[in-house]
Amino acid sequence: MLKMKKNIIFSGMTILLCSTALAQTPKTHYDPKSVTGAGECARCHTIEALAWNKSHHYKTFKNLPVSPEAEAIADKLDIFDITEEAACLQCHFTLKDEGGGAKAISGISCELCHGAGKDWVNIHNDLGEYKDDPSKEPAEHKKARLEKSFAAGMNPLTGFYDFVSSCYKCHTVPNEELVNVGGHKAGSDFEFIAWSQGEVRHNFLKDEVVNATRPREHLQLLYVVGRALDLEYGLRGLAKATSDDVYAKAMVTRVQKARNHLVDIIVANPDISKERVEIPELKTLVDLVPKEFMFNNEDEYTKLADEVQKTAKSLTTKLQEIKTELAKVDRLVPLSNKFKGSIFRE
Repeated sequence: MLKMKKNIIFSGMTILLCSTALAQTPKTHYDPKSVTGAGECARCHTIEALAWNKSHHYKTFKNLPVSPEAEAIADKLDIFDITEEAACLQCHFTLKDEGGGAKAISGISCELCHGAGKDWVNIHNDLGEYKDDPSKEPAEHKKARLEKSFAAGMNPLTGFYDFVSSCYKCHTVPNEELVNVGGHKAGSDFEFIAWSQGEVRHNFLKDEVVNATRPREHLQLLYVVGRALDLEYGLRGLAKATSDDVYAKAMVTRVQKARNHLVDIIVANPDISKERVEIPELKTLVDLVPKEFMFNNEDEYTKLADEVQKTAKSLTTKLQEIKTELAKVDRLVPLSNKFKGSIFRE
């Protein structure tokens, strides 16, 4: 049984999120000055944009500012306008900075996952002589176009760990004051497959009629990646804990659950942790979880999170090379009845 130490002395004061924080620049994982806006993507990806319009990610722009729950949190933190508050903006909205400061232009949109597009969107859209009929674009031309886009900052779907990490940066709610004082939920009960294959799914690249699910072997890999990320961001969240309160306990619980899920993966398919396939990283991830937890220990937990990230990225690369080794993990991967929200044009 993992233990939680409660006798750590509180030191220092956390920053109070209030109306004076409006001048702060939100800490985002993207550069608002490089954001072009979802409209630029929708010019070509029309059906994907329609799927987005049906999602909570889109609707948060309109619904969140008038939400009674959000209003209650804002009152507790003395926030005057959540559409101008750094703590709210960094996760609930897409920000764009055109020289007058970062402002919310939409809900959670394309560039928060695919990368702020200023430096790559024109490269990505450059079909050359095939612009009038994209279906005639040769595979070689498309490959070169995408590679140039990735080099310019577009996030490739094949970079599983980095791509999926954008979800966990917000769904773990790494903000102690927001939770302990504001009463905000201490993160979502987030599992990547269930949340990514429901209402937010927009896989129309091969068929503009059917919103295709990913192959099962693809979902098996993403399931493992998601569990590793849950551990990493649970530790990053715990690094911000300064007192034994709701936030800290929630982060400890997230770390413990992530560890248990990784153990389940080992039990489901022990071959992937054996040295005969030369990927001992999975057991290493489990062993990185401390047996006791304490607070005001940011450096240690950040260091552990960095080690989890390094190990999990190595694991992800190897699992992409030996797909069949994940077959027995399939029983852990959520089925469609567990997907979140209604799927657009399934």
